[in-house]
Amino acid sequence: MAINSNSGLGGRMESFKGRPAGLFARAEVRVTAAYLFFGALWILLSDRVLYLAVSDPARQALLQTYKGWAYVAASAALFYLLLRAEMNMREATEERLRELNRTLEERVAARTAQLEETNKELEAFSCSVSHDLRAPLRAIEGFSRIIEEDYGPRLDDEGRRLTGLVRGNTLKMGRLIEDLLSFSKLARKELSMGTADMQALARAAWEETAPPGWAGTFELGELPPVRGDGALLRQVWLNLFSNAVKFTSRTPAPLVRVGAARRGGMVEYSVSDNGAGFEPARADKLFGIFQRLHSDAEFPGNGVGLSLVKRIAARHGGQVRCAGRPGGGAEFFFALPEAERDGAEF
Repeated sequence: MAINSNSGLGGRMESFKGRPAGLFARAEVRVTAAYLFFGALWILLSDRVLYLAVSDPARQALLQTYKGWAYVAASAALFYLLLRAEMNMREATEERLRELNRTLEERVAARTAQLEETNKELEAFSCSVSHDLRAPLRAIEGFSRIIEEDYGPRLDDEGRRLTGLVRGNTLKMGRLIEDLLSFSKLARKELSMGTADMQALARAAWEETAPPGWAGTFELGELPPVRGDGALLRQVWLNLFSNAVKFTSRTPAPLVRVGAARRGGMVEYSVSDNGAGFEPARADKLFGIFQRLHSDAEFPGNGVGLSLVKRIAARHGGQVRCAGRPGGGAEFFFALPEAERDGAEF
């Protein structure tokens, strides 16, 4: 970070030391005013003294010449002193600004180091928690499966239902831990940047996501390429398509539409559907981790997919947004910086 200064002659001296930032805040105005003041004072006083002290016109003319040379010399000295004072003031101001820059940069570096250390600790904690939780979950799921397989005939309907609930919830918790681990790893994953063919990535992601025999309509528009990490951008498409498929599962004629538009140096991609939709007032919650607007009974999930989309877009210098209405479908957007339009990119 840098703080620029344009103080001094030919520029505006800011009120750095508490001076008013008005007309006399300009160095050239102060120098000119001082020059005119002392020049007028010199002419008035010197002429009065000369005519009072000398009555001979010839001597007055000679002394006027000497007085003119003295005026030029005095003006030059005064002008030098005024300029030197302005230069010293400017140099002092710039040195103070440089010191402020150094202090600010040191504080930013220290705060950045603290944030990096905190992030590392949080990542290590989430990895440790995820790893430590998976072992007991595997044990619970394994023992409940043994109970079902070996003791199933001895259980009544309620016992089998409760055992199934235990297994189902352990599996759900396992998926949640895996998603949490993925979310944590994303923060420290280095981006492998290159030209990403978004058309091919979206098509492949849809083929991977669409359920067998899906009876809906999928419309894929023209998608400009961008510069980014292809693997992560593929994950964005997978998450958005999975979301669309899930929330159109109860729609008689599901429709998923994909498009893109260039907007001010960005390419904004969109995935829209005609599914369950959501309340617009709650849209800001959709991209938060573990935030869900529907219950598991309506649509299963854990609230991580869209937060991954947001984080991946942010790591590419992009943004996300969404729009929708209950029963009227939803549309999700993610904008990424447009790739350079040259032969290497297009």
